[in-house]
Amino acid sequence: MNKLLFTILTLCSLNIFAQQQALFTQYIFNDLIFNPAISGVKNYVPISLNTRRQWMGIKEAPAAQTLSAHGYLDRNMGLGGVIFNQVTGPTRRTGATVSSAYHMKVTKNKYNKESKTLSFGAAFTISQYTVEKDRLKTRIPDDPTIDKAFNYGLIPDLSFGLYYHNANKYYIGLSALNLIQSSVDLLNTDTSNVNKVVRNYYIMSGGNIDISDKISLQPSVLFQMIETLPYQIDGTLLAWYKRTVFMGISYRHQDAVAVLVGYKNNMFRFGYSYDYILSDIAGFVSGSHEINLTLYLLNQEWSQGRKIRNGKKTRKKRDKGYKPDIYDF
Repeated sequence: MNKLLFTILTLCSLNIFAQQQALFTQYIFNDLIFNPAISGVKNYVPISLNTRRQWMGIKEAPAAQTLSAHGYLDRNMGLGGVIFNQVTGPTRRTGATVSSAYHMKVTKNKYNKESKTLSFGAAFTISQYTVEKDRLKTRIPDDPTIDKAFNYGLIPDLSFGLYYHNANKYYIGLSALNLIQSSVDLLNTDTSNVNKVVRNYYIMSGGNIDISDKISLQPSVLFQMIETLPYQIDGTLLAWYKRTVFMGISYRHQDAVAVLVGYKNNMFRFGYSYDYILSDIAGFVSGSHEINLTLYLLNQEWSQGRKIRNGKKTRKKRDKGYKPDIYDF
């Protein structure tokens, strides 16, 4: 294989390890993948499936899927898990994350029973990067360099997060992913190339604003910083009607503007978003599509048909120190 192809493969592998975490327009519905401290913070067990097809019009453009679930156990503890798959051309990253969180009630308003909770979370991730070698073609049939070039070892890593919320009003979370920054020799060569899984830092915040008995607004922001790349900011505003149907708009800094629509009932939530690209590749793509489907399990109040008034529900505490009580995030 000539030097040019080897250089391209090297740059591709470096790009794979620099990008790592997939971006989702519907991050508000897929929050566990960004912060392990969210494990068990809700008053039900959400099972969320998210799929994203990026840059339609470009062959073999990035695509990503995640399947996540988490729930409250007892004694102020929560547990969660994520399975993920990211594909770009012949390269693929797959793996799983197991997370746990400890929840601590820090204040309580004696007048309206609102509680403020601080959560600490940690996660262990195991992932694997692979390349479909049969899709790489050179001028040399059965090029031995390609056949021997790739090493598909498992890559372990750790993450940590903090999450603070005031009942159903607002929240803020901080997290750091890929703390170990594991290295892997994807090219399996004798050169001194070092491919690290670099750290990703996130700040996520949002809230609920009731405009009337039927209309509410849900603003949110996601700030991402990767040590080897420029920062990224997503801002989203959703408008809900009777807390059942929503429409919204989202903006990703210097990259895209998106529209979001969806529906929620007492059993599931469905969301769809379309990104209109603003970056330099806008003339070559028709946009990006994303779908989220979340099922609500062990949601006793809704399953029994109890009414929700002003976005608040009551439930017997499962633990003296903490009660999961976020409903609309």
